[in-house]
Amino acid sequence: MKAVVFTESGQEYGYGHFYRCMALAGSFLGRGVATDFYIKGTVPENTDDFFVLEKDWTADNEFIKNTVIGYDFVIIDSYTAYSEIYTIASRNSVCIFLDDYNRISYPEGLVVNGAVSAVMSVYPENFGTEYLLGSRYALLRGEFLDISPKIINENIRNILITLGGTDNHNLIEKILSVATRKFPEACLNVVSNSSGISGNNIFLYNNLSSPEMKRLMSEADLAISAAGQTLNELAVCGVPTLAFKIADNQSENLKGWVESGFIDKETDLISLEADLRGITETKTRELRSLAGQQTIDGKGADRVVKTAFKRRLSGEMIVWEAQADDITDLFHLANDREVRQNSFNSDPIPFDDHKKWLDSIIISDTSYLYIFRISGRFIGQVRFDIKEHETVTGISINSDFRGLGVGKVMLERALEKITDKSITLPVTAYIKENNTASVKIFESAGYKVISRNECIIRMEYGF
Repeated sequence: MKAVVFTESGQEYGYGHFYRCMALAGSFLGRGVATDFYIKGTVPENTDDFFVLEKDWTADNEFIKNTVIGYDFVIIDSYTAYSEIYTIASRNSVCIFLDDYNRISYPEGLVVNGAVSAVMSVYPENFGTEYLLGSRYALLRGEFLDISPKIINENIRNILITLGGTDNHNLIEKILSVATRKFPEACLNVVSNSSGISGNNIFLYNNLSSPEMKRLMSEADLAISAAGQTLNELAVCGVPTLAFKIADNQSENLKGWVESGFIDKETDLISLEADLRGITETKTRELRSLAGQQTIDGKGADRVVKTAFKRRLSGEMIVWEAQADDITDLFHLANDREVRQNSFNSDPIPFDDHKKWLDSIIISDTSYLYIFRISGRFIGQVRFDIKEHETVTGISINSDFRGLGVGKVMLERALEKITDKSITLPVTAYIKENNTASVKIFESAGYKVISRNECIIRMEYGF
């Protein structure tokens, strides 16, 4: 499976769109899905894990039409692309459209707005369009996941100033003038493409990698930032922050962060000195830090990717009865740590024993083993064993596909197959009581709990 990103990046556009698309690409890559990038503007450095090409795609309908062929997932994050581009992209792939302010009426696909205030937004009800709104879907690069609670120092020694990589409003020098006057001993780390910035305790950074940016945020006692994507990363790092609105589309995002308690108000040059005084107290910064870290949990990209997978897998899953060629995938799945833990016999299975078992299943007229794949990738298996009084169901899912809702689809497809075998005995399943994930999968496919005995749940399917 493959994904493709169309977005904008560089000094003219900022880097927020690119970084949140990188968050999605990282989550896709973790599930074995390679992602390509087509970028209008300038390609940032540190993109070795992906194919990246500079291309003004935003008004080239024919290019989009030809390029999206063969991709399972299409991600578009743009302030300039015409609506026709979105419609073309949505025809053959699962689309993820990143939005900040209800820019257009989106066609079929997932519309993601991870702003804190997005849950209050009113989007049109379009057929096939699903909205993923609010901080649960904030997109953070992998380096910003699993952040420890911020330790707030009594004194402000490090100040981070970042305006999204650009300074189109010439704010940085003015901000530095106020900050150095208020905190003359503090180290001022400035992330900007601007040149000519210098002074005692002032350090200029440009085109930082994700680990480098995380380090600066982790070390900062205070940040002065634009109110875009960077605010999400500062919040999850727990950095007390003053936020400038440098674009109109940041208004709603800023409003949400004020309501969360992470930001007190919008900061501007006139109020900056007073706002710095207001955030100096240790207790104030502790409360702001806690509010930020409690608002975003860092799992937004994974939630979006899981939802996209559910859409793709439900229509593309292929199923057949097990064959000898399936031995390798089945062997690795059978010895998966979680599969063994949830089995009634948790001992590892030797390969020779597993091969004998599969050979017997293939020729059996009382066992049916169904294999599931998508785009050639092994998803898992469902097995039915005909006993004296019942037909017992078993299911195992490849770790790359767990938590995506595929279990329900697998069971439904397998039940359709077993119906063709004219099975008359009750179709049941036996599950360890602590295996709540499997219980939920069987319930979603129509099985009901019949009894509980010695930590074993017996379920039965009603045709």
